Amino acid sequence: MSVTPIVQIRFAYDSGSERASSGGLPKEELFQPDVLESLFNQLKDITVPSLEAQENKDFRLAVLTSHDLPALQMAKVTQLIGDTFGDRAEVIPRKPSPEFRQFIRHNRAILPPGTEVAQTALDVGQAVSTDFIWRVRKETMCLRKQLPDDVTHFFLSLSRGLSMVFDGDDKTPKFYNRDMPYTSIGLTSVSDVAARLSPYRVSPRKIGRQFPSFVYNDLMPYYLRLVPNGTEGLTGFDADGAVRDDVIPKIVQRFPLLRNFLPKGHLRVAAE
Repeated sequence: MSVTPIVQIRFAYDSGSERASSGGLPKEELFQPDVLESLFNQLKDITVPSLEAQENKDFRLAVLTSHDLPALQMAKVTQLIGDTFGDRAEVIPRKPSPEFRQFIRHNRAILPPGTEVAQTALDVGQAVSTDFIWRVRKETMCLRKQLPDDVTHFFLSLSRGLSMVFDGDDKTPKFYNRDMPYTSIGLTSVSDVAARLSPYRVSPRKIGRQFPSFVYNDLMPYYLRLVPNGTEGLTGFDADGAVRDDVIPKIVQRFPLLRNFLPKGHLRVAAE
């Protein structure tokens, strides 16, 4: 049986909880013009280019946003997604509700009954390597063949990735290895479209105890996350620290979007 990958992104989405889901900000701060502009730039410059560069383009994209997102931002996001992915993607504005519920409803609305779906969670400011979708499809199909027939759903975590850190006013990022099993970045659930399963419904820390699951690590980075404020969110950094300069060319190959963030000297090295 084939699987249909769906990448699911939250953009300035207010889930109705005490703190808005996207960015962990209260709604009144989340909808500030400067915050929305920053989120849009991260979507445009980091997240969308990484999906556009996928070697395997056989996937769908759903961008969940708030029903009352300001009209200007709604138009910008809708145009960006539509121009880049065409009919493979939808922007779905919704009233406050848990994310998993909205994504599950959307899956059932666009996919026929009996479809096996691989739902991948990705936030604004996060990116995936050019072979991410290919790897998810490959590992999903291999695991499905190996699992007992009575296992109807499972999770897949590609644990190895990178943190792109901007320290203070530094315009050139530093890169750090990150290895975190069951990280929320790129976390993928695989199930029948009728199942109430979603990477947004379960705490990543509980997946290994509550669900059939697999962690994949071939020491290649499959995701990248932006860390704009130096030490903020450094959880999961490799103990060896920064990525060596001689590894940068390989990183750029896997994340071509980085050409827009690195100085010309790095680009010349990456092109050799």
